[in-house]
Amino acid sequence: MFWIHSKTKYNFFTFSYIKRKYSFWSDRKIQGPKPIFPFGYLLNRAINEPPDFEYDFAQKYGRIYGLYTGTLPTLTVNDADIIKNICIKDFQMFLNKRSLNSYHHLWNGNLFNAESESWKRVRTITSPAFTSGALRKMYPLMDRCIMKLVNYLDQQTVGVSGEEAVIDPKAVIIGFTIDVIACTSFATETDTNGDRTNANDPLLKHSETIFAFNGFKIAAVFALPRRVLNLLNITTWFDQNSFDYFINLTKQILQQRKLEEGTSTKRNDFVQLMVDSFVYDDALQNTDYSKLTARKLICLIYF
Repeated sequence: MFWIHSKTKYNFFTFSYIKRKYSFWSDRKIQGPKPIFPFGYLLNRAINEPPDFEYDFAQKYGRIYGLYTGTLPTLTVNDADIIKNICIKDFQMFLNKRSLNSYHHLWNGNLFNAESESWKRVRTITSPAFTSGALRKMYPLMDRCIMKLVNYLDQQTVGVSGEEAVIDPKAVIIGFTIDVIACTSFATETDTNGDRTNANDPLLKHSETIFAFNGFKIAAVFALPRRVLNLLNITTWFDQNSFDYFINLTKQILQQRKLEEGTSTKRNDFVQLMVDSFVYDDALQNTDYSKLTARKLICLIYF
């Protein structure tokens, strides 16, 4: 009898907890899809393509609707005027982005995930790297990637028999993206589209693998608490082998760049722009907004 009473009491508190967590938007008269505990709307994201279900939600619930990322209330805004206020006029109120439940000392420190003063410092340092003058120096690198893409499309436009060939646009764009990132961020020349038979190339292999996101792993990162993710050894939503490969590659490239200091070799890529802002951790003052530490340097170049 005591066991039945305890179980009933446990079920009651569980139900009350779930109801309280998932009544945030309804209490504020904001519409949204019905959440599924403990994932909220994340199962929709794992199963369906984001543009599809987001378009359906906007059509059904309007320009502003409420979701639950796990049990965390998340407001979706599709109104251009409100978005403008959030990003410009009232930006100081929306400085931090959604926090990740998972933790990796590099992934959580990049420009997309850093918070408060850490984000402000990194943003201040990296802004010059994205000026028109700095990007213009990388134009020859990107232009070579564009020519590779054009040559590949020319070869594929007409098949061997003279008939029009069929290509996979997503795979082609991913290949082009890999070429640009490899060239500007990893100082490596690749021809992903033109050399798809070279499956043994680790850079190409891991570049494609890291783009293959696992929807359920992404849902777990946002829905499960950090203690559970640590037990599952989930630190990011990327493939762990590919993730570690690019971190090690970035470290090797940075070591090479440090050896090139003082020589006549000068590169005009994103890596060099970041290296020029490098300083060792013990030489950094808390108020110094002009230099990057080694850890920040790695996570910015990689991510």
